[in-house]
Amino acid sequence: MADGGGGLSTGAVRGDGTVGAAGAIGGPAPELAVRGTGPGRITVSGLTAGGGALLVFVSEHCPTSALALRRLGPLCQAWAQAGLAAIAIFEDPLDLAIRTARRLGWSGQVAAQEPPYPASRAYQVTTVPTAVLVGRGGLVAGTVTGWDQRALAGLLYEAGRGLGTAVAVPPGAEPLSKAVTSRKRCSSAAGPTACR
Repeated sequence: MADGGGGLSTGAVRGDGTVGAAGAIGGPAPELAVRGTGPGRITVSGLTAGGGALLVFVSEHCPTSALALRRLGPLCQAWAQAGLAAIAIFEDPLDLAIRTARRLGWSGQVAAQEPPYPASRAYQVTTVPTAVLVGRGGLVAGTVTGWDQRALAGLLYEAGRGLGTAVAVPPGAEPLSKAVTSRKRCSSAAGPTACR
């Protein structure tokens, strides 16, 4: 993961030919223990069927999560056309997650997880928002913690390389990044992760 200012972490198969631990960069993407809006189960293989997936871990109570959803939401349809599925995974009840995503302009898929937030734990998410790129082979290709437009652009560049096409990036509008000003938890007792 990144330092307190957010940022990009990428990885792939290690030089010795092994992969990282499940959920870690270079490791296999763990299955998602989340509830979606449709009748079927949300799976990593289903999300990456078109080529890749961007998992965005968020909380309704976190202002930086709201910023990320507002900036990334309008890009979801273009990503889907390029083969990159986008899903916002909330640490909130599903009905609240759906309302929040729509209010903020998120046009990708929406899912929610119940305490103790098994998907966040499986992907080693310690801070929301956290974006996780899962590549075609089901391996975690990189992560970005907090809001960092440049790091997200780099992560999406990696997604495009894996898909063989350019992938839209969030505009370079201020704030380009949002650093942690305190290590306090989000204002809600709902999530185990720190809010950036």
